[in-house]
Amino acid sequence: MTRRTRSRRGFSLVELLVVMTALSLALLVGASILAGAWAADEAGATTFKRVVARGELADRFRADVAAAEEAPDRLGDVAAGDEALVLRTPGGHVVYRWRDGRLERVAKAGDAESRRDFWAGREGVRVTFVRPPAGSRLVTMRLDEPGGVGRRVDVSAALGGDVR
Repeated sequence: MTRRTRSRRGFSLVELLVVMTALSLALLVGASILAGAWAADEAGATTFKRVVARGELADRFRADVAAAEEAPDRLGDVAAGDEALVLRTPGGHVVYRWRDGRLERVAKAGDAESRRDFWAGREGVRVTFVRPPAGSRLVTMRLDEPGGVGRRVDVSAALGGDVR
């Protein structure tokens, strides 16, 4: 008895479907990993921008307070308090004001005036100023973010510079 052997010329339909399914699953897993990496990269970039912006704000605030001679109660129609800080410098005045969800810095020297808005944090952040009590020179800018415990950043500086 002779057995006839058939020569194979290609793949069966089932084999092709198995290979296509395996490739599809591999592509799906790869796409999921890539999407997760992309989201993590964007979150990292956003956090980095936030840290840089906060650093610029803190550096500017500390420099202004260090250059100031005193923190008066008022300048024109701006009264110092929780949402406004007035600093008298040798060349004029610097006013920090929190209003309408943004932090504004106004530097006044004679008739000249320059304004700059600072990014203080994400939606819902609140900025308050703590003025020095009598006999103290320490001024604090407090940034409270929504979200509970550990979401407060205090930036402090001494009027006239370092307290050492």
